[in-house]
Amino acid sequence: MTIKLDEDPDIRNDFQFFLEDKIRYGKLLEILDLFSVLSILKHLGLNKDQVTLVTASVSAIKFYEQIPVSKPLTINSYITMVGKSSIENRIDLYSGDTNEKSFLGSAFFTMVARDPVDYKKPSVVPPLNLDLLGKLDQLYPKDYNIDLEEEYKNLKLRCELGLLNKEVHKSEATNSLYKKSPSQSEVDELHKIFLYKKNDWDFMSKTISVDQTMTEKVVLMFNQHMNYNGHIFGGFLMREAVELSYACLKLFDSRLEYTIMEIDSVTFYKPVMISSIAQFKAFVTYKQDNIIHTVVEIFNIVSEQREKDFNL
Repeated sequence: MTIKLDEDPDIRNDFQFFLEDKIRYGKLLEILDLFSVLSILKHLGLNKDQVTLVTASVSAIKFYEQIPVSKPLTINSYITMVGKSSIENRIDLYSGDTNEKSFLGSAFFTMVARDPVDYKKPSVVPPLNLDLLGKLDQLYPKDYNIDLEEEYKNLKLRCELGLLNKEVHKSEATNSLYKKSPSQSEVDELHKIFLYKKNDWDFMSKTISVDQTMTEKVVLMFNQHMNYNGHIFGGFLMREAVELSYACLKLFDSRLEYTIMEIDSVTFYKPVMISSIAQFKAFVTYKQDNIIHTVVEIFNIVSEQREKDFNL
């Protein structure tokens, strides 16, 4: 899919970051989430009434260059891994026309298929048919301008990448701090930081705590942002989270300009319901030289309870 940012002023206005030749990354993630759903529905050969797709997580979102709104933006999507009810989809971003495209970024979206009637039941998805890789000449129209040998290599590489990501996710889950204590090297490093801060009063006087950087807002979840499952669209939540993160950074130090280079992970814990009240909280968690890291959390406020729905 190509978004004609250079030709349509209304579309460009939706994506433009203030008045600069830069894209709104929150808006971009919102569109990528929708595009990922459409791509996976195409793989399944089903429509939205036959299966419910839920965004489980987004990982390894990388931007290698600033994305301009003065050039067309091309979004390529392809399946990299299929489980019993989960599908991983990679998206690549290119800027420029057909003759001169620049590779700008990529992301992995993991979707889970659910039964359209009983949301709690998983829906089995068809596997990737790798046998078709040797029959690409039968899949593409004869007049389609593509190097089949090169396409075969790319498709095979993407499948291998999906298997590699699967092992990475397993390792991360196994070694999570929710399941394992910090390693000895991690404990030693934290102890060094503790001693350094305790003995350097000048350093301590120039630092602020993570809690002091918090920026928050409360948002009513209206049906205008409802997905076809009847819940709040995950892309909308990502857009709000990314833009709150930018506001948090500007409040932290307004003298600097900030560019998103990477979002390591986005995790959805529970669906967000229509008419609920969502509390967004952003924190600056790390800064060294010109690198700065933020975390955004979203809580569903239910009377006196706060349920965590999202983490970016």
